[in-house]
Amino acid sequence: QESLEKVVAMETLLSETQSKEKENLRKIERMTKENTDLEKRMKNSEEETERIEQESLEKVVAMETLLSETQSKEKENLQKIARMMKENTDLEKRMEEENKRIRQESLKVVAMETTMEENEYMYKESLKRMMKENTDLEKRMEEENKRIRQESLKVVAMETTMEENEYMYKESLKRRINAS
Repeated sequence: QESLEKVVAMETLLSETQSKEKENLRKIERMTKENTDLEKRMKNSEEETERIEQESLEKVVAMETLLSETQSKEKENLQKIARMMKENTDLEKRMEEENKRIRQESLKVVAMETTMEENEYMYKESLKRMMKENTDLEKRMEEENKRIRQESLKVVAMETTMEENEYMYKESLKRRINAS
């Protein structure tokens, strides 16, 4: 009877042990799967981090390139401004010389008028020609002045645009840095 009870007790114990073992195996399987999932998520997270770092690096390189291009364009524009200012100065000198020549021609006309009354017809023709030249010159000077004003406005517009671009670039850079 005792042996039988021991056998029953052992079988019960064995059954409980096997049941516990099955439960433990299920827990191990579940934990193994969770570990695998966690490893995958960690690997994905590492890849995402690497991708973000790469994108950030590319953005920094792009911003540095843009800054370099902006500085290059600014230098080019400053050279254009200097050239246009020199052209303005040269034009003003030519206009002064032309005005001086015209005044001298006008003085010659006055001298001809007072000293050569018999050549009044020739004087009138010469005066007409010079007046036409004056008118033509004034028109050319007005057109040149108009062109110079337009070029100056373009320069001012370029400077304003450069300042706005630089401001927007700096703001964009701040936002990107803050976003990182």
